Amino acid sequence: MNILPKEELNKLIVTSKGSCVSIYMPANKSGPEAEQNSIRFKNLLREAEQRLVDQGHKLPEAKDLLAPAGALLTDSFFWRHQNEGLAVFVSPEIFKYFRLPLTFGQNVFIGDSFNVTPLLPMFIADGRFYILALNKKNIRLFQCTRMNIQEVELVKVPKSIDELLRYNVSDQNITYHVVGNRGQNKAATAVFHGHGAGTDNAAKKKDVLEFFQQLDRYLRKFLEGERAPMILAG
Repeated sequence: MNILPKEELNKLIVTSKGSCVSIYMPANKSGPEAEQNSIRFKNLLREAEQRLVDQGHKLPEAKDLLAPAGALLTDSFFWRHQNEGLAVFVSPEIFKYFRLPLTFGQNVFIGDSFNVTPLLPMFIADGRFYILALNKKNIRLFQCTRMNIQEVELVKVPKSIDELLRYNVSDQNITYHVVGNRGQNKAATAVFHGHGAGTDNAAKKKDVLEFFQQLDRYLRKFLEGERAPMILAG
């Protein structure tokens, strides 16, 4: 894929099952240097495989996980049609690649979620925004800049629909800080509007609607004063 829609970025952000492998590399679009693209990628796959083994995976498991990415090595058409940079993402549930007009460093990242920080310049020129990763069982908030993405610890904010519906927003003292950046907390405000998903059960519909209404009120207080935009992922 030669474009990166926000919907695809959202999917990458909310993926957190199993080992998530993120591979970035610069690419040559044409000329003799283009032949080096597949060689560079093969070396990065070897690095990813070894790091998976070092983290406790058996070698056959590591090979199976990386197999979809490895199949690209024999696709000559793919390597003849590159952009400035290549980003590849592999997990037990996802395999995606993007040929993008960004020059990446040559890196392999392995963790319990994908590293999407190098992709952020595609969406912002300069500044800060938030991503709300949301489903009925879990709520996660990320603060993003052009060069960084950090999860925001939600303090005294319910993390699921069941927990949220037990709270009364008017009785809570809501505070927050950015994980790993405790010395730079800032008062903030942002506005979030959600939409309840319909179900066949009237009671569940009511609960889901109340879930989003209360979450909206929580986040208004939680991000009080913040003007940065928010992207909903979920």
